[in-house]
Amino acid sequence: MLTEGPCAVRPVERDPVVGHNADGRMEVFVRGLDGALWHIWHIWQVAPSSGWSGWESLGGGISDPVVGSNADGRMEVFARGLDGGLWHLWQSAPSNGWF
Repeated sequence: MLTEGPCAVRPVERDPVVGHNADGRMEVFVRGLDGALWHIWHIWQVAPSSGWSGWESLGGGISDPVVGSNADGRMEVFARGLDGGLWHLWQSAPSNGWF
C-alpha cells in the first residue's frame, strides 16, 4: 500500500509502473487490490507536496501493466486480462485522456 507522500492511500497489488507524458509529466499505473488498473498523474506543482491528481480507475481485471510511448508522444498501457486476452488502453492525444 502506498502510505506516504502525494501518491498515498491506494492499496496496490504489485509494484507501480511509470510513464512520461509528452509534456514531461509522470503518470503512475498500478494493479489495485480489486484487480483493476488504477492511475495517478502529475500536475504542475505550485507548492511543495502538491501537484498530483487523485487516483482514477481505468477498470478491468488485469495482470501487472506495462506502459510505453508512441513516436507521437501518446502513452499506451498493456496488460493480460482475467479472460486471458491482451488488454490495451491508449491516450487519445499526447498528454490527454484514455480510450
